[in-house]
Amino acid sequence: MVAKNPAVRMISRFTPGDQLGVYYREYYDSVLEALREWDEEGKDRLFHGAPAGIIISSSPGATTPKEDALLAAGQIVLAAQAMGLGTCLIGFAVEAMKNDPRIKRAMGIPKKEKVHAVIAIGHPSIRYQRPAGRHHVPINFL
Repeated sequence: MVAKNPAVRMISRFTPGDQLGVYYREYYDSVLEALREWDEEGKDRLFHGAPAGIIISSSPGATTPKEDALLAAGQIVLAAQAMGLGTCLIGFAVEAMKNDPRIKRAMGIPKKEKVHAVIAIGHPSIRYQRPAGRHHVPINFL
């Protein structure tokens, strides 16, 4: 992996945001551990074993693609919850598709489309008996 090379990380320090250095310091060890768990134990730390995923993308030329995609993601999450399903936004998958075109190609996503959100969806392993208690919030109309 490129991030493991100290010389490459040193060069990266001179780029705006030092993205490779930030990745190495914040994520490299946990990504290696997740890959090891996948290879040795079949444990899925990215999608948490969800049987399905939803990819939200946009074609070039849309007026407000990111905003529309994130609004759609929010509605999908709420609708899934109403149907008794669990969801999780997987930001790492969005970044992976941005940085490796092979993933988008394997998923059948056209090259020019931009992926904005990936949602893992499935039946949750935990069922709550009731929602968490809430304090009464006074509403004042003006």
